[in-house]
Amino acid sequence: MSVDLQARLQALREAFLKELPARLAALRRAWEGLEGNRQGDLLFEAHRLAGAAGTFGQPMLSEAARDLEELLRASDAPDAAAVEAALAEVESTALRITLPVPEVSPGGDLAP
Repeated sequence: MSVDLQARLQALREAFLKELPARLAALRRAWEGLEGNRQGDLLFEAHRLAGAAGTFGQPMLSEAARDLEELLRASDAPDAAAVEAALAEVESTALRITLPVPEVSPGGDLAP
């Protein structure tokens, strides 16, 4: 793969991570929404996130979003507690990939 292509792919991955909070907010708004098609909107957002996360090298997030999507597709009226749990799993998985990992010095101390 050329250096230019690698740089462009890295830029796309970084853009995905930067927009991830907005995607998570859209999922939460869809679930908490009082207007429109709540289940349909959430399904749409979960599907989008599952695909994008897989494309940009976040398989665990893609899997969590896909699990939410499958739960929503399985029933016209999925259990609200199950949907909330699946949504919370998506959010916690995303949080783990977006938090910076602290650097550890050779002595085992956190770097400043």
